[in-house]
Amino acid sequence: MYSPALPTWRQGVSLREPRSGGGGRSRSKVNRFTGGIDLKNTPTDWLTQQFKAGMDVGQTTNQISPRPNAETAVFYGARSVGEKTLEHVTTTFNTLDYAATAKVKVFGTETATSVGAQYYRRRTNLASEFGRNFPTPDVTTIGGAATSTAGEDYVENKTLGFYVQEQLSWSDRRFLTLAMRGDANSAFGRDFNAAYYPKVSGAWVLNEEPFWKWPQVNTLRLRGAWGQAGQQPDVFDAVTLYTPTTGPGDVPILTPGSLGNTALKPERGEELELGFDAGFWQDRLTLAVTRFDRQTKDAIVRAPVRPSDGFPGVRVVNLGEMKSWGTEVGLNARARRAPTRGAGGQLRNRPQSGSSR
Repeated sequence: MYSPALPTWRQGVSLREPRSGGGGRSRSKVNRFTGGIDLKNTPTDWLTQQFKAGMDVGQTTNQISPRPNAETAVFYGARSVGEKTLEHVTTTFNTLDYAATAKVKVFGTETATSVGAQYYRRRTNLASEFGRNFPTPDVTTIGGAATSTAGEDYVENKTLGFYVQEQLSWSDRRFLTLAMRGDANSAFGRDFNAAYYPKVSGAWVLNEEPFWKWPQVNTLRLRGAWGQAGQQPDVFDAVTLYTPTTGPGDVPILTPGSLGNTALKPERGEELELGFDAGFWQDRLTLAVTRFDRQTKDAIVRAPVRPSDGFPGVRVVNLGEMKSWGTEVGLNARARRAPTRGAGGQLRNRPQSGSSR
């Protein structure tokens, strides 16, 4: 807070005068476009096809330019000669998704066979410019600075996946699902092609079976599932990188940056889940119990690089295994349901009790 009673060097915040706070400009501009298309085709009563395509493009421009004057330059130190930073970031997401499902009923069994393909791409472009030491405050373009530097980054990641799934249903109370998915990602090592993830799940509504004779348990459903999933590495984890720099005699050279791993593959998780859902006395009391066992293999770990390899830092490898397990229990009770009032204030759905006389 500014106060005339304080010494000049104590006026303002962080040892700066209030007038020095207006000696800079920070501005950010964001443009974004999101679009998509969804086409659905049903050539027959048993076959359905669907195609989806989407795009999300975001453009951000950031500008930071301190502009101290002669009175406030002392508060900016090395930045008092004037500097400007300009960043342009463009992030693009593209998705393509095709799925087809055929439903057929054979010998009392309802089947739903699905196949599909998915494509995903994420691309980021970054261009940055920096200028320092401007001749006058009126010169604001980076080209007018005494020294200027520029940088550029380009990062792209692609995923292509295919899947097939079979769903079976018997009498609308016994269900079984079998599925397999394969994924290829640009971040995998060149010695690893694709990852495949199976899945099996099932459910059985026992209370709807003809042999069920316990009216107190109005709902009982057994369920179980087993499946695998993966976590892909970062974009450049599998690639050996070199850093461009300036060598002796101002000659451009390359120096070791990071050591890649051509055999790098995704982190694979596997989980088994068993449980049941039960409802008692017209769902006045409901119980859900789930037991899960989870295991992670080929965990992605950053391991130190041996000095003899000639690269600094760490190398990304598949190493280690993790396990977790637990039991989840959920219990809900509805002790009393209050009657509702209709038009005119009359009670509806009022529970009956006692005997009539």
